[in-house]
Amino acid sequence: MFEEVVDAAVDGTTTSDQHFKAQEGFINTASSIIRPAGIIMCILGFYMLFSPVIALLDMIPFVGFLLSGIVAIAAGIFALVVGLTLSTLTIAIAWVFFRPLIGVPLLAAVAASTYMIFIYDWGTPSVAGETTTPAIPAST
Repeated sequence: MFEEVVDAAVDGTTTSDQHFKAQEGFINTASSIIRPAGIIMCILGFYMLFSPVIALLDMIPFVGFLLSGIVAIAAGIFALVVGLTLSTLTIAIAWVFFRPLIGVPLLAAVAASTYMIFIYDWGTPSVAGETTTPAIPAST
C-alpha cells in the first residue's frame, strides 16, 4: 500500500549506499527536531487561546492579577494535557500507516490516557469493608 520512496538528488558522484545513509541521517535529524517542536507549538497554541481571557482578567482592579494568575495556571495545565494528547494522537495515526508495530500501541496508549482523563472516576476510594450509603435515600 505505502512504499518508502526517497525523492532526493545530489550533485557529484556517490554510491547508492552513501546516498541513502546520508538521507537516513537527515531524516532522523529532521524528525527529532520537528516532532518535539510541533508538540510544543500545539501546547503553546492551546495556551494562547486563553490569553485574551487572561489579559481581560488582569485588567480588573485589586484582584485581577490573582484571577489572571489562577486562570493562567489552569490554562497551562489544560493546554499541556490537551496538546500532548492531540499531538500524540496525530503521531499515532500517522505511525499506524507507516509503522504499525509502533503506531497501534501508541494509539492504545492515547486511548487509555483519554479514558483516564475524561471518563475514569477519580473519586475517593472506599476503605475495605466500608459500605456507602447514598446521600439521598431512595423513595419506596
